[in-house]
Amino acid sequence: MKKVFRKLRFNNVKIGTKYGIILGIVLFLFILSALIVYQFLRDIDTQIDAVDRRGERAVSVAEMGSLLRAKNTQIYAYLLESTPEVEAAFSERKDTFEELESALESRMDTEEEQELFYEIVRLDELVNRSFNEVVSYTKQGEEAVASAIAMDATNKQSQAVNLIEELKLLVNDQRDVAIDNAKASQLSSMIALFAAIIGSFIISIILMVIVNRVISRSMNEVVQMSNQIADGNLRVASVKYNGEDEIGQLASSMNTMSSNLRIIIQQVLTVSHTVSTKSEELNQSSIEVKTGTEQIAITMQELASGSETQANHASEAAAKMSDFSNKVSEANQNGNKIESVSTNVLSMTEEGSGMMDSSVGQMARIHTIVQDAVNKVRGLDDQTKQISKLVAVIKDIAEQTNLLALNAAIESARAGEHGKGFAVVADEVRKLAEQVANSVTDITRIVTNIQQESSDVTKSLENGYNEVENGSIQIERTGETFNQINSSIRDMVESIQTVTGNLEAISVTSDEINKSIEEIASISEESAAGVEQTSASAQQASSSMEEISSSSNELASLAEELNNLISKFKI
Repeated sequence: MKKVFRKLRFNNVKIGTKYGIILGIVLFLFILSALIVYQFLRDIDTQIDAVDRRGERAVSVAEMGSLLRAKNTQIYAYLLESTPEVEAAFSERKDTFEELESALESRMDTEEEQELFYEIVRLDELVNRSFNEVVSYTKQGEEAVASAIAMDATNKQSQAVNLIEELKLLVNDQRDVAIDNAKASQLSSMIALFAAIIGSFIISIILMVIVNRVISRSMNEVVQMSNQIADGNLRVASVKYNGEDEIGQLASSMNTMSSNLRIIIQQVLTVSHTVSTKSEELNQSSIEVKTGTEQIAITMQELASGSETQANHASEAAAKMSDFSNKVSEANQNGNKIESVSTNVLSMTEEGSGMMDSSVGQMARIHTIVQDAVNKVRGLDDQTKQISKLVAVIKDIAEQTNLLALNAAIESARAGEHGKGFAVVADEVRKLAEQVANSVTDITRIVTNIQQESSDVTKSLENGYNEVENGSIQIERTGETFNQINSSIRDMVESIQTVTGNLEAISVTSDEINKSIEEIASISEESAAGVEQTSASAQQASSSMEEISSSSNELASLAEELNNLISKFKI
């Protein structure tokens, strides 16, 4: 349930959905306003129907009075001329009166109206009865009685007409009340219409301002962070945005990118310092080994000279054996030292080779991380393009709303006086659509700026990616050089071990020389050959040390170049 509520939070809703919600609220408010106005219009229509009904009722009441007068006239006409035509005319008016009576009976609203109406009907029946009596007495030749009855009918007709006038006054009063109610309903509908339009407009503006402010503030934080990263400042604070919409995804990607870049640069810096330190140590060791090999070469030259002298002056061998034995012991000690130093150098070169392999692997991981950062920034650029598409859709909706408002204004103009209220609504809708279009234009400009900044960040990361790729290539070349150095040092160690073994053999031989002076010449020749071989090995070791020194200097230069590249970033 918490996950559902978290998804329903406003900050977790997509930007397009947010504007869709606002548009839905605006449409709902306008629909609600239209329903309210429609209800008021229905009330007005009801009041107008009531006015029409009461007007028709007043006309019918007046017509009843006219019919009563006409029937009274027909009574006197029959006294003057007793013809069937007069009877037919009276019957026609009687039928018309009864039709009006039937129509008006159900339309008497108040008790007073009903009492007057029924009294009028009763007097009308008396008038009808009087006519029948006049006809009867006239046919019997009793004109005096008929005239008296006619006079009585006239009195009843006068009473009925007076009652009809009273009823007409009541009906007119109710019609005036209905007219006043219709005017009041019209005024209320106008007030409700303006209030609904103004309320909808204000609420729409408030919602648009709130959403635009939230989006602009969050986007500005992301843009500022991207600018800092583009300038090389990786100590920039993370963007804090509690949401899962496009801005939240963008902020999360930027925070992850900043953290990954910071870790990458720190690792590269550590590896660079390690490589620089080890290259200096290797350079120093190569210098020491080179010095030792030079000493060995000098010693071997001295031994070669001594062995030649020993071969040429066998007679002096006995006198100089003691001095020769001391020199051989010294050479043996130096050989042991050289062997120990060369073993240490071999161990250091193997350790350096392992570090170079680790550096190559680290650079490969850096290469992968930077490439992933470039891909994420490209994905970020694609998301901003999707935002542009959503903004275009909202802009199209605003244009369609504006067109609908224009059509509504045209239709209201055709409707004339009755369409003025709807024209006001259409004009407000058009203004709102124009404001939405202006807001969409601002959003489009902001999104375009974001896309430009994202493109700049992408270019900067791609440049960093190229530099890391070049560094990886150089590190791999340095690793190959280290492997060559390691192989050369192995050969040198083997040669030094050979020299040490030869020196030990010479030491043993020198002891035997003290016992067997007659073998001095042959042993001297063997010693001369061994010394020449040792001298060649020493020269080879010196050349290898020069290569090691050159490679270590090149490695130090590469490490310095890598440090210069890293110094552009602030971590």
